[in-house]
Amino acid sequence: MSKKTHNSNSNSNSNKNKQRQTVLCAICIVLVVILIITISCKKEPFQNNNPNNPNNFNGLKFDDKKVNDKYNSLTNQIGSPTYVEISANNVLNSVTWMSPINNYEAGLFNGDSITSKDGLDYIKLNGFVGRKHHPIAADMFVVSGKYIDVPQELLGPLKNASETINIEQLAVPPLLNNEFGKTQQHSKKGKSLVTGSCASVTISTITIKFVEDMIEKYNNGELENQTDANRNNLFKNEYDKSILQYLCENQEPNIKWFNPKDFGEATKMDALEQCKEGFSNYSNLSEQNDVEISKLSFDTKCFNNSLLDVRNSTMKMQRKMRMQNNNESGNYSASANIDSSHNHNTSHHSKKSNKSNKKSL
Repeated sequence: MSKKTHNSNSNSNSNKNKQRQTVLCAICIVLVVILIITISCKKEPFQNNNPNNPNNFNGLKFDDKKVNDKYNSLTNQIGSPTYVEISANNVLNSVTWMSPINNYEAGLFNGDSITSKDGLDYIKLNGFVGRKHHPIAADMFVVSGKYIDVPQELLGPLKNASETINIEQLAVPPLLNNEFGKTQQHSKKGKSLVTGSCASVTISTITIKFVEDMIEKYNNGELENQTDANRNNLFKNEYDKSILQYLCENQEPNIKWFNPKDFGEATKMDALEQCKEGFSNYSNLSEQNDVEISKLSFDTKCFNNSLLDVRNSTMKMQRKMRMQNNNESGNYSASANIDSSHNHNTSHHSKKSNKSNKKSL
Protein backbone atom coordinates (compact mmCIF):
# COMPACT_ATOMS: atom_id res chain seq x y z
CA MET A 1 0.00 0.00 0.00
CA SER A 2 2.79 2.38 0.93
CA LYS A 3 4.63 1.50 -2.28
CA LYS A 4 1.61 2.50 -4.38
CA THR A 5 1.32 5.77 -2.44
CA HIS A 6 4.98 6.51 -3.03
CA ASN A 7 4.62 5.93 -6.78
CA SER A 8 1.56 8.13 -6.87
CA ASN A 9 3.41 10.96 -5.12
CA SER A 10 6.36 10.62 -7.49
CA ASN A 11 4.13 10.84 -10.52
CA SER A 12 2.39 13.91 -9.08
CA ASN A 13 5.70 15.66 -8.42
CA SER A 14 6.93 14.80 -11.89
CA ASN A 15 3.81 16.28 -13.47
CA LYS A 16 4.18 19.43 -11.41
CA ASN A 17 7.81 19.79 -12.48
CA LYS A 18 6.81 19.40 -16.13
CA GLN A 19 4.11 22.02 -15.71
CA ARG A 20 6.58 24.45 -14.12
CA GLN A 21 9.06 23.84 -16.92
CA THR A 22 6.37 24.44 -19.51
CA VAL A 23 5.35 27.72 -17.85
CA LEU A 24 8.99 28.85 -17.61
CA CYS A 25 9.56 28.03 -21.28
CA ALA A 26 6.44 29.96 -22.26
CA ILE A 27 7.57 32.96 -20.21
CA CYS A 28 11.03 32.84 -21.81
CA ILE A 29 9.51 32.70 -25.29
CA VAL A 30 7.26 35.69 -24.55
CA LEU A 31 10.21 37.69 -23.20
CA VAL A 32 12.32 36.87 -26.24
CA VAL A 33 9.49 37.94 -28.57
CA ILE A 34 9.05 41.22 -26.65
CA LEU A 35 12.80 41.86 -26.81
CA ILE A 36 12.90 41.24 -30.56
CA ILE A 37 9.95 43.57 -31.15
CA THR A 38 11.52 46.27 -28.97
CA ILE A 39 14.86 46.09 -30.76
CA SER A 40 13.29 46.09 -34.22
CA CYS A 41 11.09 49.09 -33.45
CA LYS A 42 13.78 51.15 -31.76
CA LYS A 43 15.59 53.58 -34.09
CA GLU A 44 19.20 54.17 -33.23
CA PRO A 45 20.41 57.78 -33.64
CA PHE A 46 22.24 58.18 -36.94
CA GLN A 47 25.96 58.68 -36.43
CA ASN A 48 28.28 59.77 -39.18
CA ASN A 49 31.70 58.13 -39.34
CA ASN A 50 34.49 59.94 -37.55
CA PRO A 51 36.69 61.71 -40.11
CA ASN A 52 39.75 60.19 -38.42
CA ASN A 53 38.52 56.64 -39.07
CA PRO A 54 38.89 54.94 -42.45
CA ASN A 55 35.58 54.89 -44.33
CA ASN A 56 34.06 52.24 -46.53
CA PHE A 57 34.53 54.18 -49.78
CA ASN A 58 38.30 54.73 -49.86
CA GLY A 59 38.67 52.85 -53.15
CA LEU A 60 36.12 55.00 -54.96
CA LYS A 61 36.79 58.27 -56.73
CA PHE A 62 35.24 60.82 -59.07
CA ASP A 63 36.50 61.07 -62.64
CA ASP A 64 36.77 64.86 -62.47
CA LYS A 65 39.86 65.91 -60.51
CA LYS A 66 38.41 69.04 -58.88
CA VAL A 67 35.33 67.11 -57.75
CA ASN A 68 37.48 64.30 -56.40
CA ASP A 69 39.74 66.77 -54.58
CA LYS A 70 36.67 68.33 -52.99
CA TYR A 71 35.40 64.88 -52.00
CA ASN A 72 38.68 64.02 -50.28
CA SER A 73 38.70 67.38 -48.52
CA LEU A 74 35.15 66.99 -47.22
CA THR A 75 35.67 63.42 -46.00
CA ASN A 76 38.64 64.67 -44.00
CA GLN A 77 36.51 67.44 -42.49
CA ILE A 78 33.09 65.85 -41.87
CA GLY A 79 33.60 62.13 -42.34
CA SER A 80 32.09 59.61 -44.73
CA PRO A 81 28.97 60.46 -46.74
CA THR A 82 25.62 59.00 -45.76
CA TYR A 83 24.74 57.92 -49.28
CA VAL A 84 26.95 56.98 -52.23
CA GLU A 85 25.77 56.62 -55.82
CA ILE A 86 28.08 54.47 -57.94
CA SER A 87 27.96 53.89 -61.68
CA ALA A 88 28.11 50.45 -63.28
CA ASN A 89 31.88 50.79 -63.85
CA ASN A 90 32.46 51.51 -60.13
CA VAL A 91 32.98 55.27 -60.49
CA LEU A 92 31.37 57.72 -58.09
CA ASN A 93 28.39 59.54 -59.56
CA SER A 94 27.41 61.45 -56.40
CA VAL A 95 27.84 61.43 -52.63
CA THR A 96 25.49 62.94 -50.05
CA TRP A 97 25.89 63.88 -46.40
CA MET A 98 22.50 64.07 -44.71
CA SER A 99 20.50 62.68 -41.83
CA PRO A 100 18.28 59.86 -43.14
CA ILE A 101 14.81 61.17 -43.92
CA ASN A 102 13.07 58.59 -41.73
CA ASN A 103 15.52 59.05 -38.87
CA TYR A 104 16.05 62.79 -38.98
CA GLU A 105 18.43 64.51 -36.60
CA ALA A 106 18.82 68.29 -36.82
CA GLY A 107 22.23 69.87 -37.08
CA LEU A 108 24.07 66.69 -38.05
CA PHE A 109 26.38 68.55 -40.44
CA ASN A 110 26.63 71.94 -38.74
CA GLY A 111 30.40 71.64 -38.37
CA ASP A 112 32.52 71.18 -35.28
CA SER A 113 32.49 74.85 -34.27
CA ILE A 114 28.68 75.26 -34.36
CA THR A 115 26.96 74.15 -31.17
CA SER A 116 23.36 74.90 -32.12
CA LYS A 117 21.11 72.53 -34.07
CA ASP A 118 20.26 75.27 -36.58
CA GLY A 119 22.55 74.65 -39.53
CA LEU A 120 23.16 72.68 -42.71
CA ASP A 121 21.09 69.54 -43.17
CA TYR A 122 22.42 68.47 -46.56
CA ILE A 123 25.64 68.47 -48.58
CA LYS A 124 26.01 66.77 -51.95
CA LEU A 125 28.79 66.42 -54.51
CA ASN A 126 27.88 65.65 -58.12
CA GLY A 127 30.31 63.94 -60.46
CA PHE A 128 28.81 65.93 -63.31
CA VAL A 129 30.19 69.47 -63.36
CA GLY A 130 27.39 71.77 -64.48
CA ARG A 131 27.55 75.46 -65.27
CA LYS A 132 25.76 78.36 -63.61
CA HIS A 133 25.41 81.80 -65.15
CA HIS A 134 24.10 84.23 -62.57
CA PRO A 135 25.64 86.46 -61.37
CA ILE A 136 29.00 85.05 -62.64
CA ALA A 137 29.27 82.09 -65.00
CA ALA A 138 31.07 79.28 -63.17
CA ASP A 139 31.26 75.55 -62.46
CA MET A 140 28.61 73.92 -60.27
CA PHE A 141 28.99 70.57 -58.50
CA VAL A 142 28.55 71.30 -54.75
CA VAL A 143 25.04 71.46 -53.28
CA SER A 144 24.26 72.65 -49.73
CA GLY A 145 20.81 72.39 -48.18
CA LYS A 146 18.73 73.32 -45.16
CA TYR A 147 15.12 72.62 -44.16
CA ILE A 148 13.23 75.94 -44.10
CA ASP A 149 9.60 77.11 -43.93
CA VAL A 150 9.08 78.74 -47.33
CA PRO A 151 5.88 80.79 -47.84
CA GLN A 152 3.97 79.76 -50.96
CA GLU A 153 3.89 83.32 -52.32
CA LEU A 154 7.71 83.58 -52.27
CA LEU A 155 8.45 80.37 -54.17
CA GLY A 156 8.45 82.12 -57.54
CA PRO A 157 10.59 85.15 -56.67
CA LEU A 158 13.11 82.97 -54.80
CA LYS A 159 13.50 80.52 -57.67
CA ASN A 160 13.74 83.36 -60.16
CA ALA A 161 16.53 85.00 -58.14
CA SER A 162 19.02 82.37 -59.33
CA GLU A 163 19.09 79.07 -61.17
CA THR A 164 21.22 77.76 -58.29
CA ILE A 165 18.25 77.93 -55.85
CA ASN A 166 16.03 74.85 -55.65
CA ILE A 167 13.19 74.09 -53.23
CA GLU A 168 12.17 70.46 -52.60
CA GLN A 169 8.75 70.37 -50.92
CA LEU A 170 8.01 66.64 -50.77
CA ALA A 171 11.16 64.58 -50.09
CA VAL A 172 11.63 65.91 -46.54
CA PRO A 173 11.61 64.16 -43.15
CA PRO A 174 8.08 63.30 -41.95
CA LEU A 175 9.02 64.93 -38.67
CA LEU A 176 9.14 68.29 -40.49
CA ASN A 177 6.21 67.78 -42.86
CA ASN A 178 4.04 65.18 -41.17
CA GLU A 179 0.54 66.52 -41.89
CA PHE A 180 0.76 67.53 -45.54
CA GLY A 181 -1.20 65.17 -47.80
CA LYS A 182 -2.42 62.94 -44.98
CA THR A 183 -5.93 63.51 -46.32
CA GLN A 184 -7.39 65.84 -48.92
CA GLN A 185 -8.02 68.36 -46.15
CA HIS A 186 -4.36 68.43 -45.01
CA SER A 187 -2.98 71.00 -47.43
CA LYS A 188 -0.57 72.94 -45.22
CA LYS A 189 3.06 72.23 -46.10
CA GLY A 190 5.79 71.85 -43.54
CA LYS A 191 9.44 72.67 -44.12
CA SER A 192 11.09 72.36 -47.53
CA LEU A 193 14.66 71.43 -48.41
CA VAL A 194 16.18 74.63 -49.78
CA THR A 195 19.44 74.09 -51.66
CA GLY A 196 22.08 76.31 -53.19
CA SER A 197 24.54 75.06 -55.81
CA CYS A 198 28.03 76.22 -56.70
CA ALA A 199 31.59 74.87 -56.41
CA SER A 200 32.03 75.42 -52.68
CA VAL A 201 29.99 74.73 -49.57
CA THR A 202 30.42 78.35 -48.52
CA ILE A 203 28.95 79.98 -51.63
CA SER A 204 26.14 77.45 -51.73
CA THR A 205 25.38 78.25 -48.09
CA ILE A 206 25.40 82.01 -48.76
CA THR A 207 22.62 81.25 -51.23
CA ILE A 208 20.62 79.50 -48.50
CA LYS A 209 21.17 82.44 -46.15
CA PHE A 210 19.85 84.75 -48.88
CA VAL A 211 16.63 82.69 -48.95
CA GLU A 212 16.31 82.94 -45.16
CA ASP A 213 16.85 86.71 -45.23
CA MET A 214 14.29 87.32 -47.97
CA ILE A 215 11.68 85.23 -46.16
CA GLU A 216 12.29 87.22 -42.98
CA LYS A 217 11.93 90.54 -44.84
CA TYR A 218 8.93 89.76 -47.01
CA ASN A 219 6.86 87.23 -45.10
CA ASN A 220 4.10 89.64 -44.08
CA GLY A 221 2.42 90.43 -47.39
CA GLU A 222 4.73 93.30 -48.39
CA LEU A 223 4.76 92.08 -52.01
CA GLU A 224 1.06 91.32 -52.45
CA ASN A 225 0.20 94.32 -54.63
CA GLN A 226 3.27 94.18 -56.85
CA THR A 227 3.73 92.67 -60.30
CA ASP A 228 5.71 89.50 -60.83
CA ALA A 229 8.34 91.46 -62.75
CA ASN A 230 8.90 93.87 -59.86
CA ARG A 231 9.13 91.07 -57.32
CA ASN A 232 11.50 89.06 -59.48
CA ASN A 233 13.79 92.03 -60.16
CA LEU A 234 13.97 92.85 -56.47
CA PHE A 235 14.91 89.30 -55.46
CA LYS A 236 17.46 88.91 -58.27
CA ASN A 237 19.16 92.18 -57.36
CA GLU A 238 19.29 91.23 -53.70
CA TYR A 239 20.81 87.88 -54.61
CA ASP A 240 23.48 89.62 -56.68
CA LYS A 241 24.40 91.74 -53.70
CA SER A 242 24.64 88.84 -51.23
CA ILE A 243 26.85 86.71 -53.50
CA LEU A 244 29.05 89.49 -54.88
CA GLN A 245 29.89 90.79 -51.42
CA TYR A 246 31.75 87.52 -50.91
CA LEU A 247 33.16 87.14 -54.43
CA CYS A 248 34.08 90.77 -55.11
CA GLU A 249 34.26 92.73 -51.85
CA ASN A 250 36.34 90.42 -49.64
CA GLN A 251 33.52 90.15 -47.08
CA GLU A 252 32.98 87.17 -44.78
CA PRO A 253 29.63 85.36 -45.03
CA ASN A 254 28.62 86.35 -41.46
CA ILE A 255 26.24 83.42 -40.96
CA LYS A 256 25.83 82.53 -37.29
CA TRP A 257 25.01 78.87 -38.02
CA PHE A 258 27.86 78.28 -40.49
CA ASN A 259 31.67 78.40 -40.37
CA PRO A 260 33.54 77.83 -43.67
CA LYS A 261 36.57 76.50 -41.78
CA ASP A 262 34.54 73.50 -40.61
CA PHE A 263 34.41 72.43 -44.27
CA GLY A 264 38.03 73.23 -45.14
CA GLU A 265 37.19 76.53 -46.86
CA ALA A 266 38.33 80.11 -46.33
CA THR A 267 36.15 82.65 -44.52
CA LYS A 268 36.74 85.23 -47.26
CA MET A 269 38.42 85.44 -50.64
CA ASP A 270 40.20 88.01 -52.76
CA ALA A 271 38.10 89.67 -55.43
CA LEU A 272 37.85 87.71 -58.66
CA GLU A 273 39.31 89.18 -61.83
CA GLN A 274 35.80 89.23 -63.27
CA CYS A 275 34.80 91.76 -60.61
CA LYS A 276 37.19 94.33 -62.10
CA GLU A 277 35.36 94.52 -65.38
CA GLY A 278 31.81 93.88 -64.19
CA PHE A 279 29.30 91.69 -65.94
CA SER A 280 25.83 91.85 -67.41
CA ASN A 281 23.32 92.09 -64.55
CA TYR A 282 25.54 93.52 -61.85
CA SER A 283 26.92 96.42 -63.90
CA ASN A 284 23.40 97.76 -64.47
CA LEU A 285 21.98 97.29 -60.98
CA SER A 286 22.11 100.96 -59.99
CA GLU A 287 20.06 102.12 -62.96
CA GLN A 288 17.63 99.21 -62.56
CA ASN A 289 17.04 99.95 -58.91
CA ASP A 290 16.41 103.65 -59.57
CA VAL A 291 13.62 102.57 -61.92
CA GLU A 292 12.27 100.02 -59.41
CA ILE A 293 12.21 102.56 -56.57
CA SER A 294 10.12 104.91 -58.73
CA LYS A 295 7.74 102.05 -59.62
CA LEU A 296 7.16 100.46 -56.24
CA SER A 297 5.15 102.11 -53.50
CA PHE A 298 5.78 100.37 -50.18
CA ASP A 299 5.22 101.76 -46.73
CA THR A 300 7.54 99.26 -45.09
CA LYS A 301 10.89 100.67 -44.10
CA CYS A 302 12.70 97.39 -44.71
CA PHE A 303 11.68 97.35 -48.37
CA ASN A 304 12.96 100.83 -49.18
CA ASN A 305 16.13 100.28 -47.20
CA SER A 306 16.68 97.02 -49.06
CA LEU A 307 16.59 98.68 -52.46
CA LEU A 308 18.74 101.59 -51.29
CA ASP A 309 21.29 99.18 -49.86
CA VAL A 310 21.55 97.40 -53.20
CA ARG A 311 21.93 100.70 -55.06
CA ASN A 312 24.55 102.06 -52.64
CA SER A 313 26.50 98.82 -52.67
CA THR A 314 26.40 98.72 -56.46
CA MET A 315 27.54 102.31 -56.86
CA LYS A 316 30.39 101.67 -54.43
CA MET A 317 31.51 98.66 -56.41
CA GLN A 318 31.25 100.50 -59.71
CA ARG A 319 33.46 103.30 -58.33
CA LYS A 320 36.01 100.70 -57.30
CA MET A 321 35.91 99.10 -60.73
CA ARG A 322 36.37 102.47 -62.47
CA MET A 323 39.37 103.28 -60.26
CA GLN A 324 40.90 99.87 -60.91
CA ASN A 325 40.34 100.18 -64.65
CA ASN A 326 42.05 103.59 -64.62
CA ASN A 327 45.09 102.15 -62.87
CA GLU A 328 45.32 98.89 -64.77
CA SER A 329 45.41 97.95 -68.42
CA GLY A 330 44.43 94.77 -70.22
CA ASN A 331 41.20 92.88 -70.83
CA TYR A 332 39.67 90.47 -68.40
CA SER A 333 37.57 87.45 -69.22
CA ALA A 334 33.87 87.81 -68.32
CA SER A 335 33.45 84.11 -67.53
CA ALA A 336 34.52 82.68 -64.19
CA ASN A 337 36.44 79.53 -63.42
CA ILE A 338 36.57 79.85 -59.65
CA ASP A 339 38.59 77.17 -57.89
CA SER A 340 36.53 75.05 -55.52
CA SER A 341 39.44 74.72 -53.12
CA HIS A 342 39.44 78.53 -52.64
CA ASN A 343 43.20 78.99 -52.79
CA HIS A 344 43.21 82.77 -52.45
CA ASN A 345 45.76 85.23 -53.78
CA THR A 346 47.39 87.68 -51.38
CA SER A 347 47.96 91.33 -52.13
CA HIS A 348 51.73 90.91 -52.63
CA HIS A 349 51.27 88.41 -55.49
CA SER A 350 52.09 89.71 -58.91
CA LYS A 351 49.38 90.36 -61.49
CA LYS A 352 50.82 87.55 -63.59
CA SER A 353 50.52 85.17 -60.66
CA ASN A 354 46.91 86.26 -60.08
CA LYS A 355 46.00 85.48 -63.67
CA SER A 356 47.67 82.08 -63.62
CA ASN A 357 45.82 80.93 -60.50
CA LYS A 358 42.40 80.19 -61.97
CA LYS A 359 39.57 79.70 -59.53
CA SER A 360 36.49 77.61 -59.82
CA LEU A 361 33.09 78.10 -58.06
